[in-house]
Amino acid sequence: MSNPDADHIGGFLDVFDAFPVESLFVSGDPNGTLTYNTFLRGVRDEGAKTEVLRAGMPMDWGGVRADVIGPPTNLEGRLFSEINDNSVAILLTYGTARILLAGDAEANEEEYMANGSYTGPLTILRVTHHGSNTSSTPLFLSRFPPKVAVIHAAWTTPTGIPPPRPSTGYTGPA
Repeated sequence: MSNPDADHIGGFLDVFDAFPVESLFVSGDPNGTLTYNTFLRGVRDEGAKTEVLRAGMPMDWGGVRADVIGPPTNLEGRLFSEINDNSVAILLTYGTARILLAGDAEANEEEYMANGSYTGPLTILRVTHHGSNTSSTPLFLSRFPPKVAVIHAAWTTPTGIPPPRPSTGYTGPA
């Protein structure tokens, strides 16, 4: 789960009903909403464990290297004040392919990642914060230039995300 916002955790109860879940990776950003509290009850009822992820944590998923590159570690200071900037960001590497999944990261977390040690060209970028104007900063895109950028979004949402046109940092067919 990249962050505790409803659009990231709202469907987990259906996942728990459909599949056995042993563990969940979470950002550790507390969120006292009804949706988040329902999610936590679902985790407990499932008997699953949660693991808080922070930058610098490497994992190996069957030959795929998964490096957590955000949010910041506790040693680097506390989390950002904005929930989106505390999204779990994972860089997947398999051979020469590099895929960055960075949830709803906005400018603060993007800057943090861009100044880290994992920068470089990407095979695929899952566009941060659904392509909204609060993300995809020039610094971030210059340090993580993608061959392919994929925007995860609904056709319409009550929040207006994604915007009618995604961030201007991307070129190619819309």
